[in-house]
Amino acid sequence: MQDVRVVMRPPLEAYDVLIHLNPNQVPLLGQAVDPPAVTFNRGVVPNGAPQSGGPLPVIDYNPVTLYLMELREAFGDLALFFCDPYGGTVISVLWKPKTFVSAPFKTSQITARTVEVTGEEVKTIPNFGAILEDFRVLGKGLVKSVEAKTEKWAF
Repeated sequence: MQDVRVVMRPPLEAYDVLIHLNPNQVPLLGQAVDPPAVTFNRGVVPNGAPQSGGPLPVIDYNPVTLYLMELREAFGDLALFFCDPYGGTVISVLWKPKTFVSAPFKTSQITARTVEVTGEEVKTIPNFGAILEDFRVLGKGLVKSVEAKTEKWAF
């Protein structure tokens, strides 16, 4: 009989970009569908007794959630972002169809785009290299790698 956890694992082939996260920085890793065999001792006090004057435990701090909020705020008009909130180590990105459409040049709409001049016509096209680099920079210390599946991108 097959494990029921198969239903909880999304197929990653459907996404355009995969942002792999550093497991050491994922606070809910123990609650993942497939928790790692080796876990990290976060907040475990040696000998089971708290020491007075020591560091206080961090409560209600989830770098993955904060990173997702930053991505959605900065790039929400270009892409959709998906992540398992319970220990997921991959953020999946799906480009919105309008991302690939070249647009007339307007200084107010230059975000994540580069200018392309053809004769008398000035248009902006998406700058995917800069966007992927921004994913890395925004998640410095949290992002392990960014995997772009460019064969799926339709210009």
